Amino acid sequence: MPKLTINEVIEINVPLDTIYEYLLDFKKWTEWSPWLICEPDCQLDYAENSYSWDGKIVGAGKMTLVDSHVNKSINYDLEFLKPWKSHASVQFDLSSTSNGTNVSWKMQSNLPWYLFWMKPMMTRLISMDYDRGLKMLKEQLETESVDSKLEYANREAIDGCHYIGIRRTCSIDEMETCMQEDIDKLKSHSIKNKAEDDIPFTIYEKWKLGKGLVTYTFAIPIKEKLQNIAELPYETVSGYRPPCDAFIVTHTGDYKHLGNAWAAAMMRSRNKLFDQSKKIMPFEIYTTDPNNRTDNDKLITKVCIPLK
Repeated sequence: MPKLTINEVIEINVPLDTIYEYLLDFKKWTEWSPWLICEPDCQLDYAENSYSWDGKIVGAGKMTLVDSHVNKSINYDLEFLKPWKSHASVQFDLSSTSNGTNVSWKMQSNLPWYLFWMKPMMTRLISMDYDRGLKMLKEQLETESVDSKLEYANREAIDGCHYIGIRRTCSIDEMETCMQEDIDKLKSHSIKNKAEDDIPFTIYEKWKLGKGLVTYTFAIPIKEKLQNIAELPYETVSGYRPPCDAFIVTHTGDYKHLGNAWAAAMMRSRNKLFDQSKKIMPFEIYTTDPNNRTDNDKLITKVCIPLK
């Protein structure tokens, strides 16, 4: 059967023994789990060396402590019951650094033989989940809170708009850097004079998870359709985002946790909680301008999944 191997690593500025004891406490996992944040009211049951979950969104399963080596590693058996049955081995490896602790989160599992073609995509999806979890674990341990809150709207009307933007294909790992470059380019004076407001958005046009690539357009609304494409800088495109009703996940918090909102939306789509449109691509709207906010302002982003 196709083997899945995941290994994500993060440095946390907290002593190793503190992290070791924290990870041994299953009741602490609700503070940073990349899955439970998507369904916080999921049913949880705790035993001495295990915990189980049963949710409408995240499925059902059980995590059992197998063994541990003090301040070095922790090993678990992971059993999935829904949406399909499978097993995995999960480990945390810990090592001291000059600033704190390196935390390595690993998983080994197998896909059913008939899903061999899904291995690249599943590897990427699970790696993204582990990466989200480690970022929240780091923030929780370093600051005692995670700057990520999710709210849902089953159907919300979104107005259409003309836009100018920058379209590019890049690796998923480089997306944050690429988007910052796009933001800087769109700040040019000639473009700003055409802008309708300061609420930019990103349309996600294509994901190639197996290859780790994404194609997107980072854009700002404009007052009216451009009549002369020559008005634009050479790397800029124009278009129209049509009006739609959308399933909305509103994320309040740091952009580094925005993946939580997308994961929550995609989980609900896979569970058929709404009918996603195939004609209009998903997009996210940045309702807070990060460059013009005070220290007390929260970053608010709407992840929009157009509906049929």
